[in-house]
Amino acid sequence: MTTERVHFYSEYDMSISIYVERMEEVVKSYEDGKRPEDVNDYLEMFHIVQFVEHGKYPPNWDEKRIEGVKQYKGKIAAYFSQVHAEQLPDLYKKADRGYDSTIWQIIDQFKIKGVITEDVLRQSFGEDSWKLRDLLEYKWIVESHSALLLKLLKENKQTAEWLLDQYVADDRFGSHKNLFFPKSLSVKDKDAIVHDYVNSDDANLNYVRLVLQAKRSPEFSLLPVTIKDARIKEQILNKKVLEQGCVHIASYGVTLTEKADAKPKERIVDEQGRTMFVYNKNLIDGCKDATIIYYCGIVFEFTDEFGFISLISKISEMDTMERIVGLNAKNAYLVSMAFRMGVDISHLQMLALQEALKSTNRSIGKVIKVFYEDFLKAEYSYEGLPLTLPKDEDDLVLKIRSLAIEMDAVAHQYNCFVEYGSIDKDIIELTPPGKLTETKSLLSHRYCVQNTENSDVWYLIRLFFGSQSMLTYVEPCKDMHLRNFYQLLKKGINVRYADYQNYQKSDIDYLVDKGYLSKDEKGILWCEKMKEIEILKHLYEYGACSYWGYPKEGRKILDEMISKDWVRIDNHLLSPAERDYFSYYLNNEKFTNGPAIRNNYAHGTTPSYSEKKHKYNYLQLLVLFVLLLLKISEDLDMKRYLEKYGLE
Repeated sequence: MTTERVHFYSEYDMSISIYVERMEEVVKSYEDGKRPEDVNDYLEMFHIVQFVEHGKYPPNWDEKRIEGVKQYKGKIAAYFSQVHAEQLPDLYKKADRGYDSTIWQIIDQFKIKGVITEDVLRQSFGEDSWKLRDLLEYKWIVESHSALLLKLLKENKQTAEWLLDQYVADDRFGSHKNLFFPKSLSVKDKDAIVHDYVNSDDANLNYVRLVLQAKRSPEFSLLPVTIKDARIKEQILNKKVLEQGCVHIASYGVTLTEKADAKPKERIVDEQGRTMFVYNKNLIDGCKDATIIYYCGIVFEFTDEFGFISLISKISEMDTMERIVGLNAKNAYLVSMAFRMGVDISHLQMLALQEALKSTNRSIGKVIKVFYEDFLKAEYSYEGLPLTLPKDEDDLVLKIRSLAIEMDAVAHQYNCFVEYGSIDKDIIELTPPGKLTETKSLLSHRYCVQNTENSDVWYLIRLFFGSQSMLTYVEPCKDMHLRNFYQLLKKGINVRYADYQNYQKSDIDYLVDKGYLSKDEKGILWCEKMKEIEILKHLYEYGACSYWGYPKEGRKILDEMISKDWVRIDNHLLSPAERDYFSYYLNNEKFTNGPAIRNNYAHGTTPSYSEKKHKYNYLQLLVLFVLLLLKISEDLDMKRYLEKYGLE
């Protein structure tokens, strides 16, 4: 690959500013009379046209130059229209690496016929049969060469992976282009291709896992035997990974202390190198039953300072390597290492809490019952109907089934309370129960949810919090291992505008133009909108903000974001990310990789799980029940506060 050549990857790619200077040189040379000499010159011209058509070019270009660049398309079309089929393999091999796939894009865009044949493709690709995928990005090519591509796809060992990329994998970074397959490739053919792949020696563990997470659709539906074979294959491949020692083991635990001077919570590393979370049992013993629920939120840190559930999966907690490595299904909940650790710790916390309560003749079930029936009534005049919770001596399956049913009942009652202002037993019975995740809030402006389709807020979030942003790669920060540009600003590190390279300055100029940064007389950059950036940070981490969780100045910023369509109002009890969290655990309606605890236990059948899995599900339901009560309490408290001061 010639590094000097212009490459257009996407209008959001961070390499854009790098190629601006090269574009200037190339265009100027053609204006001065230079003529394209070989295939790479024409391919580069095509990439320059892509930049211009997406509005990415040097700021000093006038309309005449821009129109001149657009005229390149005619020259490119003329050049490739004269290419004969027997010439194409040679041109393909002469193309710089990274430019070869552009040849198919040009053939597709200008609908050049007669150059794609079986011999051409076999000669062009040679042993690199994986390059066939490039053609699948272009609809006209696929439709015009359906029979040929059908034949080649059926014999290609990687076709199954391409099918799974298209129909199952979640392209969370936008790096995978949409693929087209011949209409003659039937659903039965696709299943057969995947089935053969799963049972082959070439099967990749990541793709086998995608098979297990696949959701049925009219275009892609796998038979039970294929999924069964994938389960067996996953176990075999998992065992190989463990045998090879390619595993990172993290040890951590939860313990209680009765030391008189102990802190409420402390994180230490023990003699075995394990991370231990130590909690003061005396504090738990002194808590009233209802207060235990708040203890989980504050001391166990089940919720953050704004009342958001901190246990949800956050892409912000994933490191760069974890984001890049591995595959996730479109309909799968993102399960990162940080998320798994949070789940494990919350279960250990719940076990420790149960032991502490047992020593004072209490139970978590009694705590939940007292909080819902007595505390909410006394504190907020919320009169919930009595709960029927399992006894300590009941078996795990009965406990799980009972908790799942009562959680649904609590959500249904609260929804009726929001709608009617009170809980009436007859109204409860006459009102069809909805999904727990659709429970409404008492507040019309409960959350401000990020509009993920708005490119302006997306771009700002990427600049401030994206781990791939190059704005931290500047003196004196190059060796500080900062995660993102926000950390640089938060630490108040003095960075001069002149220290940035030209390819970085376009992003800095953008932030200066938008008022987030300013330069003093020495060229040192200063942050001007840290309060707004803090709000953007919460949007980045949780996907939403609590509108009334901010003081007046913060709400003014959110109002401006609403007017710019950066965020949208949501009036549910749970934020969208929290709804996903509950949905992941309770049912398999939205996500294909969740335990579906409610669905698997609530229909009267006992799942054939191990005792360990029953215990896992029980502890998770306890965590969810506590979280549901915390969200209800917060909603009632916020409504009371707003009514007191006449704010809503």
